[in-house]
Amino acid sequence: MVSSIFGSGSKSISVHTGFFINIKVLLELYRNHLKSIGALIEETFDYSHLQLRENYFVYQDTSFDYVIFCEGYKSLSNPYFSNIPIYPNKGQCLILDLELPNQMPVVSPGILTPYLYNYTYFGSTYERGNSNNVPDAAGRELLLEMLNEMITLPAKVKDHMSGIRATTPDRKPLIGRHKEFSNMILFNGFGTKGLSLAPYFAKQLIAHILGEVELNPEINPYRFKNL
Repeated sequence: MVSSIFGSGSKSISVHTGFFINIKVLLELYRNHLKSIGALIEETFDYSHLQLRENYFVYQDTSFDYVIFCEGYKSLSNPYFSNIPIYPNKGQCLILDLELPNQMPVVSPGILTPYLYNYTYFGSTYERGNSNNVPDAAGRELLLEMLNEMITLPAKVKDHMSGIRATTPDRKPLIGRHKEFSNMILFNGFGTKGLSLAPYFAKQLIAHILGEVELNPEINPYRFKNL
């Protein structure tokens, strides 16, 4: 790759077509929309307050036909799906004061992509089993080592962030009904591909609830032999 910031021995690959989604802004706007139509209650869900009836649920004096758990790695604390294998996988990233040539994303060994306000995003680490959602010095050092393999110029770190992915043994989502309570559903396990896969599978799930399609057995939460 020919560029003023990449060394001649760089194995990085530029990506000519791609999109950046500001998920923080997207979620904030959607959250505000749900509030405006009275469809969002912002509080910590208390499993002990969920009352299971024959064909419906009651939570805080309100009845629901279905309960769909979309909790990410925090479903490890869900008593209804506690035996479903979900592995937390921490990812850390850096926001750099660095302008990419032609504003093109670059891949390998990490991902460099244009960010907000002319900054550049770089990430990320893969720390399986780590559910501590706090950026740490070890992650920062590893990212800087990866970055030095890609570029020849120093880049000033403006921010250091982290998040926890909900991953599965076979890297496929976990979507389906509870074995005992058919109107209780798990929607989880998207790993690094939540933005790309969740909308697709959400449509499938709604169609399934409406009786229009069957879910692919490859995403059944109980597909693993020990379950």
